[in-house]
Amino acid sequence: AMMGTAIGLISFIGYLPDIILPQMNTYLWNTFGDQGGYVAYFIVSAVFGVLGIAIIAIYARLNQKENATEKAALKGAALKA
Repeated sequence: AMMGTAIGLISFIGYLPDIILPQMNTYLWNTFGDQGGYVAYFIVSAVFGVLGIAIIAIYARLNQKENATEKAALKGAALKA
């Protein structure tokens, strides 16, 4: 049951752009016209790309801090033994 739930959740996340992008494109084209729709689409894509890079950078920094804490704890435990 847990594996099926995990597969379903991962599939939902993976297919989420296929659900959202057509609706977003329709809105952008209807609101800004043909040329403006293309420009707005690429601006939105760039914003999401920068947001993704920022999230990766934050996650990497948190992961480095966690690894440093683990190494310090293991080193302290090794010194006590």
